[in-house]
Amino acid sequence: MLFCQLLQVGETVSFLLGRFLLRKWVAELTADWPMWAALNAALREDGWKLVLLLRMSPAIPFSVINYALGSSSLPVSAGCVCVSVTHV
Repeated sequence: MLFCQLLQVGETVSFLLGRFLLRKWVAELTADWPMWAALNAALREDGWKLVLLLRMSPAIPFSVINYALGSSSLPVSAGCVCVSVTHV
C-alpha cells in the first residue's frame, strides 16, 4: 500500500515539474508542430479521457506521459486526479 502511495506522489511531482519548470521549453520546442497544438486543444476540452487512454497504453512510459501532460494545457486538477486514479 505504501508503494502505491509513493508511486502516486512521484508521478504527481513529475506532472507538476512538467507544468511549472518544463512548460515554456516544451512550448518553444513544439511551436512548429500542428499535431501538438491539436493534442493540446483536445486535452483542454476532454483531457481526462485522453489521459486515461494514454495511461492504458504500455507503449509510452508513465514518466514520459506525466512530463508531457504537465507541459500541456491539461488542467492541473484533472492531471493530478487522473494520475492518482489510474494506479488504484
